[in-house]
Amino acid sequence: MSWIVEVSTIFDVVISILLVIAIRYAVKLERALKVIREARNGMGDVVAEFSSSVDRAEQGVSQISAAASESGAKLKQQVEAADRLADDLALLQKRAELAAERVEETIAKSRIDLSAARGLQDAVKERVRGGADERPAPIGEAEPWSQGAGTELEQEAVATNTPPPEKPMSEEQSRLLKVLQDMR
Repeated sequence: MSWIVEVSTIFDVVISILLVIAIRYAVKLERALKVIREARNGMGDVVAEFSSSVDRAEQGVSQISAAASESGAKLKQQVEAADRLADDLALLQKRAELAAERVEETIAKSRIDLSAARGLQDAVKERVRGGADERPAPIGEAEPWSQGAGTELEQEAVATNTPPPEKPMSEEQSRLLKVLQDMR
């Protein structure tokens, strides 16, 4: 029996050691579970904050989408207006080119008319002065403007190759002469 007591005591000691080890692990497990519970509670806060952030992001995306749609519509209107203005400018440019061509043609004609007027002015001045160096052209070769025109005295002067008698100039004629002189 003594050996049974000894085996029983050894058995009790082994069980006591195992029990102490089990209690130690139970305490460690309780601490680990406590940390997990706290982390789970903290995760709940994080998840709630994350959900709130997602909601705010969705609202921001909606606002950005609305603003982009509005900006896109405004930009489309501005592009259409710019296209219309570009068409108008192209039309105005064509009209301006045509007007410039007409102005150039008018200037060229004016220069021709001006040189003819200066020649006429010089001829008139020479006739008025008496043209000492020039002799009047014979009747057949007279300038076309002098043939068959004027009073009888002027026709007689052309026929006799003498300068026409001087007449006082009207106000209109003197203005014309002044303009022609100013053109020089």
